[in-house]
Amino acid sequence: MTPATQSAKKPPPRRLGRTSWLFDRLGLSPSDYPVERRGFIGIQIDGLGYYVLKSALTRRYLPFVRKLVKRRGWRLQRMRVGLPATTPASQLALFYGDNHDVPGFRWFEKDTRAVQITKSSAVCAEVEKRIRARGPAGVLRHGSSYCNMFSGDAERSTLTLSTLGKSDGAPFGWSHLLIFLLLWIGLFARIVALSLWETLLELYDHLRALQSGLPMRDEGVFPLVRVFTHVVFREIATQGCLLDIHRGVPFVYLNYSGYDEVAHHRGPTSLYAKLVLRDIDRQVKRIVRATERWSEREGARRYDVVLLSDHGQSTTIPWEHLHGQSLTQFLLERVAENRLRRIGAAHRGKQVGRALAFASWLREMELWLPKPLGPLVRRVGSWMGDRLPDEASEIDWSGASQLLVMPTGSLAHVYFTATHDALTIEEIQRRSGELLAAVVAHPSIAAVAARTEPGGVEIRSKRGSLRIAPSGERHLVGDHPLGEYLLGEALESEVVRLSRMPHAGDLVLMSSKHAGRVVNFQVEMGSHGGLHLDEQSSFLLTPPEVDFPVESLGSLRELHALFARYHEGEAVIVREAG
Repeated sequence: MTPATQSAKKPPPRRLGRTSWLFDRLGLSPSDYPVERRGFIGIQIDGLGYYVLKSALTRRYLPFVRKLVKRRGWRLQRMRVGLPATTPASQLALFYGDNHDVPGFRWFEKDTRAVQITKSSAVCAEVEKRIRARGPAGVLRHGSSYCNMFSGDAERSTLTLSTLGKSDGAPFGWSHLLIFLLLWIGLFARIVALSLWETLLELYDHLRALQSGLPMRDEGVFPLVRVFTHVVFREIATQGCLLDIHRGVPFVYLNYSGYDEVAHHRGPTSLYAKLVLRDIDRQVKRIVRATERWSEREGARRYDVVLLSDHGQSTTIPWEHLHGQSLTQFLLERVAENRLRRIGAAHRGKQVGRALAFASWLREMELWLPKPLGPLVRRVGSWMGDRLPDEASEIDWSGASQLLVMPTGSLAHVYFTATHDALTIEEIQRRSGELLAAVVAHPSIAAVAARTEPGGVEIRSKRGSLRIAPSGERHLVGDHPLGEYLLGEALESEVVRLSRMPHAGDLVLMSSKHAGRVVNFQVEMGSHGGLHLDEQSSFLLTPPEVDFPVESLGSLRELHALFARYHEGEAVIVREAG
């Protein structure tokens, strides 16, 4: 049979069905980016760690992804995340290769007296603006972003925090989303049906946890949040991606955050979290098959689909559940006891510590509230000060008691807010030496890091201490202070880098484990942020044609090179046949 005959008998490429109809209905135009350039579709499964993924593949919670690995030769690799192990830091690392001065999910900026929490669109926009000012271009330029925290310089951003409320002339915005939801009745009915199903799963899992006596956190509005993140946002992201494949958009990155939301509330290995993975697996299947069908068309763009996670998660026990008080209250009780011990009234430490913790909370609220409410907050704080025990009323608590704790899972930044400048460990030793000693000795705290006066970093733990000078010279006393962590010594440079960030805490606390569960500085059943193995273990899943070894990478910042190569015209390193 001649090649011409083979070509004649080749079946015509399959249409994308409803996506083609929606493409025509919305009046979308094809991408003008050179079609001969290979593109990528990045699918992020937020919070899914490498080891949880391996277990989910074995138990067939991800049947299609399992097929990709077992039958189609896709390569699954474990990646080291780096610090902090959070979505904002990881996405900036992937999109720009730069996440400097993003020390956690939340932090305090002493110079501006501002609390920054990256669930705010304004904060995300400002952070991305700072990254852009340093020069790197985002890997999503000419492309699309869906359900991410940052845009990566995408031409079109949908449900992306850093661009919410902005209009950049993109061809597919909120008005199109409205048309998309109203006109495509099948999808709308699917969302309603899935939302009802998810609500039933929510109720079942809640009752199951109560019956089993499993620890749970206060749910609040979580069921409603989860329906939107796991059903509505998921469907919008998938359909948007399918439309982009039809348009030939070269670079697409979408984030499925439903698993991460459930894992925080129920734990990363909970049944509910694994059921969420099954739904995400269906979306991955739709996208991979769409790229395969589209590639059959003559003159169509070829895509590499890359699956990855931004970090893993640990099963946790909240500090408050374990110790019956918040980390802030523990710190301020130590401050109070040390001050009161000098006048023989240490027994009043717990009472005074609670009052100081409430005052600290009021100061934090003052940072958030409109300025006209500031005097009211200060008046309440003054009223609390007037009701301290007699033994404490003559002591000036204005300095050492002004602490602010910014937790990110198993990582916490502690700020001494009485000063506008970052403190060194020597200054903290002079001001609150007893507090520093209590923190280092606490069984739920594995290690403490802080800046040193010559511009270096010191890491302390119950095992020993390590002082690292700006020149890199190391002075170790005792055992390595990060020895409690399996990857501790390997991540030493990440701890040093984090501690040197301008807006890192005066003290950086890293939690230990209790009865096999990671101690969480927040009230959550699953967490990430710090050095624990599950948190530091994300994954990368690539098709056989893509060869990008990640075992030697120190952090996700180096994975940026994989996506940047598509802009350089190199696309990927392709394995030679055989």
